[in-house]
Amino acid sequence: MTSTMYAHHHQAQARVQQHIPMWVPVTSAAMATQSPYPYAWPTTMVMQMASPQQQQQQQQQQAPPSEPSAADMPLPANTKPLWEGYEAVIQEMQAKCSMAQKRKVGDAAKRMLSLRESLALEELDDEVLQNLTSLLMCIKNKDYTTALQWHQYVVSRSNPVMVSKFMIGIKALISVGKAMC
Repeated sequence: MTSTMYAHHHQAQARVQQHIPMWVPVTSAAMATQSPYPYAWPTTMVMQMASPQQQQQQQQQQAPPSEPSAADMPLPANTKPLWEGYEAVIQEMQAKCSMAQKRKVGDAAKRMLSLRESLALEELDDEVLQNLTSLLMCIKNKDYTTALQWHQYVVSRSNPVMVSKFMIGIKALISVGKAMC
């Protein structure tokens, strides 16, 4: 073999060894567990399975400190009544609906947190805020047919990136409210 071929051979062999772990014989302690396999991955390759709680704790410890969430930010005075109105509707529905509907309302409440975030960051324009207020009034008055029309109007006239998350939650509230009547 020439020196160039020899160098290429060793480089290729090194690349293969990096990607293919070698099998090693299982120790006698591991054989005591009555494993049917006489070979196992090297101990450096074995990953211990952690419980979901342990994984979550590890992720929290590894995660860098984040900024305060928008849910903790104060709402502007002009949008606070709108958010409080939707919160009241969610609480009222959770108190009166069936167990199956409670899950749907809970999911809607989670989606509605993106509305709170948009309100806290003042990302919504005045037209969207007025339409959301009209939509809230329809839901409070249990006029779900008109609420659905307002919902379709807001979705069709607004930037989907801004409203899509919480409008799904509002539609769920409308459907649960309609089923409760």
